[in-house]
Amino acid sequence: MTRQELCALLELSPDVAAGALLKARAARIEEKRSDLAQDNLGKPIKIKLTLELAELESAGVSKLVTQLELIARAESLATDIDAELAKPKEQWTRSVIELLCKKLGALLPTLPEEALRFSFEKRLAEVAEKIIVAPRPSSSATPATVRNPARVLAPSTDVPSPASGVRPGAGGLLQLVPKVADGTLHRTGSPIHFVARPRFVLGRQRSKSDFVTWFLPESPANQQKTDTISRANTTFFLKGNQIWVHDGEALGDGSKKPSVGTIIDGVALTIEPRQLNFAKERHLRLGQAGYELKALHLPAIFPGGPPGAVSVSHDTSSAQATMVLPQRALGCLRLQAVSCREVVAETVWLFSEAALGSGANCAVVLASAGLPTVALRVHFWQGGFWLEIPREAAGLPAELDGRSLQPGVACALQAAHQFRLGALHYELKVSP
Repeated sequence: MTRQELCALLELSPDVAAGALLKARAARIEEKRSDLAQDNLGKPIKIKLTLELAELESAGVSKLVTQLELIARAESLATDIDAELAKPKEQWTRSVIELLCKKLGALLPTLPEEALRFSFEKRLAEVAEKIIVAPRPSSSATPATVRNPARVLAPSTDVPSPASGVRPGAGGLLQLVPKVADGTLHRTGSPIHFVARPRFVLGRQRSKSDFVTWFLPESPANQQKTDTISRANTTFFLKGNQIWVHDGEALGDGSKKPSVGTIIDGVALTIEPRQLNFAKERHLRLGQAGYELKALHLPAIFPGGPPGAVSVSHDTSSAQATMVLPQRALGCLRLQAVSCREVVAETVWLFSEAALGSGANCAVVLASAGLPTVALRVHFWQGGFWLEIPREAAGLPAELDGRSLQPGVACALQAAHQFRLGALHYELKVSP
């Protein structure tokens, strides 16, 4: 039985809190048992009550109840955190908030739905920002000690940095749209997409897919091959720091619609999710015509956040530790088409950061003369995107909205920007 079915059975709203749903079920069971205990019941009524009670206590409902109990605990901890933060800042008990966040973070890998886990992870990130911004009370008149002063000193640049307090615009998709080169009709590069969402879909329909799997260049023959790929052919999703994948499309009601076929390393997938390790490159074939890709999980260089950002500490032994975030995937998943040299867009599933440059180990290899091995890093942090020019690329011209970027310091992105990197010129767009 699903959560929605149990809500319907108990005549409750589908968005009722897990704790309230559990209480309603327990009350209904008690009611049915009380009715069955009466001596003057007719046989039809007794049979009806017995069947209703059996449905409420069935194995399917019991399995759902176990999941709801975990969700209710998470909801209760989130409510306690909100209650603490609702107090005036001078009345905050930082140690209590941090303890509640730690308990909530430990619960998240056990939650059954990735969308639900993501919503709690986002809430913890928001709490972390509040805790970082609000300094700990100090009885001393001297400035509070900073664990790593180099990471919070304001850089000498006109572009907003993490230390400046400018937050990134919220969004889960960053598009780098190449501009036409001056005096020509040629674009300065290929479109590049960074998708920072808990689910990532491969398929031929743009509106349903993150990585669009078209056989290119466009021609009648290639169109026929593209048509053998499902609109939403293959779905990846995160569970904690693990990558899971299944064939087909995950529908809104929780069911799955199979595709015409997904094969990874010679093994056909089904609609049942599988956890796979992409630390070693894997090969995928989609559809009847066999659109081929290779996928590799690239690690993070800055697991604590982009350079210059006020980091969220994972060290609870120090008095200066600020927050413990739940374990999450870091780095990115690089997907590269094998069947075609052209793609609709170079697309990266971004967990925390991805590198762009001339190096073969970058998430996106940029075909432009004079670029260093790593020319740019894109970070996803605090619910938004950041750009960073590495210190080793200090001599590379890089401008955001006409202002130079300081190497080694990430800057927060908003909804739209103009960006130049060497001879490349992009329009940046951030969207949900």
